[in-house]
Amino acid sequence: MAAATSATAANMPSAWPEATREMKPWVYNWWMGSAVDEAGLRRQVYEMGKVGMGGMHVIPIYSVKNNPADKPLLSKEWMDAFGDAVRIAGEEGMGVDLTTGSGWCFGGPQLAPDEGSWMLEINTKKPATSKVLWSGKDAEGKDVTLSTRPTGQQVKRSGPGAHGPMMNPLSAKAMADFLKPFSAAFDAPGAAKPEHMYHDSYEYYGAGFAWELFDAFLRYRGYDLRDHLAEMAGVGDPDDVARVKCDYRETLSDMMVLDVFPIWKKWCEERGIKTRNEAHGAPANWLDFYALADIPETEMFGCDKPNAQYPSVTPEFMSSGDRDILISKFASSAAHVKHAGAPCDPLVSSESCTWVCEHFCETPAAVKTFVDRLLLSGVNHMFYHGMCYSPADAKWPGWTFYATCEMNRFNPIWRDADILNRYFTRVQSIAQTTAIDNDILVYWPLHDFWTDPKGFELQLTVHARDWFGGQPIGSVSRRLYDDGYSFDFISERQLFSLADSKSTRYRAIVVPGAKRMKPDTFARLVELAQEGGYEVLFVDGMPSDVPGFGKVGERRDALAKLVEAAKSVGNVRSGSLDELMKSASVRREPFCRESGLMYTRHARDGVTYYFIVNQYRAEGVKGVFRPSVPCASAKLMDPMSGAILSLRVEEGAVELDLPIGHSVILAVSGEGPESDAGSCPYKAAPVAELALDGEWSRHPVAGGPELPSVAKGRLPMPWGRTDEFPEGAFSGTMRYETTVTLGAERGGFAALDLGRVAESARVFVNGEEVGAALMAPWVVRFPAALLEEGENRISVETTSTGANRLRWLDATKPYEWQIFTDINMVNIDYKKPFDASGWKRREAGLWGPVTLRLYR
Repeated sequence: MAAATSATAANMPSAWPEATREMKPWVYNWWMGSAVDEAGLRRQVYEMGKVGMGGMHVIPIYSVKNNPADKPLLSKEWMDAFGDAVRIAGEEGMGVDLTTGSGWCFGGPQLAPDEGSWMLEINTKKPATSKVLWSGKDAEGKDVTLSTRPTGQQVKRSGPGAHGPMMNPLSAKAMADFLKPFSAAFDAPGAAKPEHMYHDSYEYYGAGFAWELFDAFLRYRGYDLRDHLAEMAGVGDPDDVARVKCDYRETLSDMMVLDVFPIWKKWCEERGIKTRNEAHGAPANWLDFYALADIPETEMFGCDKPNAQYPSVTPEFMSSGDRDILISKFASSAAHVKHAGAPCDPLVSSESCTWVCEHFCETPAAVKTFVDRLLLSGVNHMFYHGMCYSPADAKWPGWTFYATCEMNRFNPIWRDADILNRYFTRVQSIAQTTAIDNDILVYWPLHDFWTDPKGFELQLTVHARDWFGGQPIGSVSRRLYDDGYSFDFISERQLFSLADSKSTRYRAIVVPGAKRMKPDTFARLVELAQEGGYEVLFVDGMPSDVPGFGKVGERRDALAKLVEAAKSVGNVRSGSLDELMKSASVRREPFCRESGLMYTRHARDGVTYYFIVNQYRAEGVKGVFRPSVPCASAKLMDPMSGAILSLRVEEGAVELDLPIGHSVILAVSGEGPESDAGSCPYKAAPVAELALDGEWSRHPVAGGPELPSVAKGRLPMPWGRTDEFPEGAFSGTMRYETTVTLGAERGGFAALDLGRVAESARVFVNGEEVGAALMAPWVVRFPAALLEEGENRISVETTSTGANRLRWLDATKPYEWQIFTDINMVNIDYKKPFDASGWKRREAGLWGPVTLRLYR
């Protein structure tokens, strides 16, 4: 094929983007009692920098028991300590974010009792604290009372100086009063400021009322809710009840998005601070609530609890827990739509690896595959959840948060944290320097869900997901995703600020089974079809009703006329999802349905970048990959090793080999290959194969509680086969070494196949590190030039989890390590006391067989 000279071909990547601190992983940094000091912070930041982290998110929480070093939140001592953190991190090129408050959610002692969250109740069981809003009789003549009372919820996991009621998220006054002590502290001369202030996941449970509700309802809905409190109490025609409650739920969303949380956003902006927000959990339109912040943040949570001590690279484990990619797409969608048409994606962050496994049972592979799902959802700025600050003299396992993935220096896998962090940095570097290339916008018909006569506020969480999976948006978007279509979600409010399709790159708007729609919203969709260049596709018919209570007949007639007129608009169609997708001018990546691969697609300067992950085919995926975009030249970018290789393209397709749990980035261009494109050995057969089946030595490198003695013998040589101390309790790193003698012909590159390993491996050849492997197949490739004629020393460092050491610690109790107030420590089922002594012992190390293969 002739060499290309086009600008597009010249833009094909030859190196990874230069890493910024935003591209590197950050970490939640819990400050227990805020008992931090400058020396401890300096050590922590140094350790973080050594493994390639970009920053930390400070969260003041509950204390270590009887600790005189505690610092009350926002006190002078606390502000000095926070200033130290910002200064020390800045000296090392890192950033610092901060939770606005302590623990979660917003709240504290600055709030009056009536500024806490309030709930609505029918026939309350706590009349002493309730205020009656309406009383009457139902259709059966039974007495019914609608009342409101404080939820009594306190700030969760709060630290010194921060105990108090959880703020009413529907009250602008409560938000203003909540922020007053932060103004006093951060407006003081010389006060250090974080890069971002943070609002944690919405856990104001039961918060469905504020005294401002009536005025807001009249302002946003146009009629007085006080005239319809009977319907709020469930009394009256069920359709009227459902319609009034739909208006009530939409008003709650408007109050949060338009009235209350913009006060926090503005407060931050006035001080040069940006915002991060976790909208999930809120009884609101997530897309609007996420979009309020500079960085929307999602989270995934949990794992397959029966196997929480034994994570595996299997489809069942990797997709277990609350790790739904489509749920997390709400956060990235908010950012993508808000900044549609920008040359590079805005930041989308994630709370990553919460309860990825049981304590100190996480493996690098478990962390990698967990975060891959977040990256697939559109995240490009991940935060580990996380790391406790520990003083220098803390005994193992250090100060420990109860729901963390233990990403700290006490965990044996910290030794391989640099490998993970380089991987995440490379993936995020592509995602941050390109723009998402999604074709479809999926409209969220939230009014259909809100139109329910039962209950009051409807909280939407990442855990209970019937609000999504039980609605047409869930089934339609799941089909689209599985069939290989790329999309973002869009809210009603976002439709009215959406630019034309040429500006945004989106091609179609899919409306999944909407039964109710406001006339002006339907008119806007038609306008986007007629003037914006979008195809507007109504799945299973157009809406036939309007949401809400006011002027139903008048609005329903208006909608009917609009629907009838839209039938003659060429770009507006309705039908089954299959019919609509066959005729739509949107791209489909067929490899998703055919091979089970998942992907994100980004583009910039004529080059399309696919981040491709295999989490569903245990046997691996090997074969032809044909992208939907024109493909004349292609490069495989391996984010784990950093290698960038030219691939042979035949008839617009390339060949890929992706074992379970593995991932690659594929860069493709519609232009021919560059003039200097070399060949890439992809399916080469080895010219020599040597079994390293002689004697190996095994040396402890790091870990505890004590180092085992040196061992020699033939593989397999794992440790932890018996309870004999110290080997049965040892958690850490062992180095295995042997030699191999080679002749003058050693080929062009080599591959060391380690056979079986637990839980990670770093390979050294003649003292030089050549690569690492975090999951099967345990193969490390490297240039054959690193091998010498004659004897070569092959070293393999394997690292375990911390499970055996924790098991020993709880069984023998040489000292007390569960020394924390509040919840202290719990297991993954939130059961106390936490006790690892009954865990099964886990073997670790190198089993082999080890084989060296040489290739031309």
